[in-house]
Amino acid sequence: MPEPDLHPWYRALIDRPARWALGRQLRDLPRPHHLGLIMDGNRRWARAHGSDDPRVGHSAGAEHLETVLGWCDRTGVERVSVYVMSVDNLTKRDGGEVDHLLHLLETTIPGYLSRPGGR
Repeated sequence: MPEPDLHPWYRALIDRPARWALGRQLRDLPRPHHLGLIMDGNRRWARAHGSDDPRVGHSAGAEHLETVLGWCDRTGVERVSVYVMSVDNLTKRDGGEVDHLLHLLETTIPGYLSRPGGR
């Protein structure tokens, strides 16, 4: 079922109690020490949000990764491995798309690694 298109402040108002309740339920559960993420579906995300340009999805994925890493940091996940792209992504995608992916890697990874505990 697709999510309704809600104004951001309204979505935040609705999400806040749900996040609080979930946080209370999860607070005492053991946390993983290591989390592995596979970044997949950014092109589909872009199409679903009205863009034929996959770079829109890749940029959104990079921004969301920042959010996910923040969640990991706040919940005590010590290590995160991120699988960003396959050899097929490098060899079978349009050159402009690959250039954009590589640019995202070059500009975002140093920021993640410079965080306390970043490796």
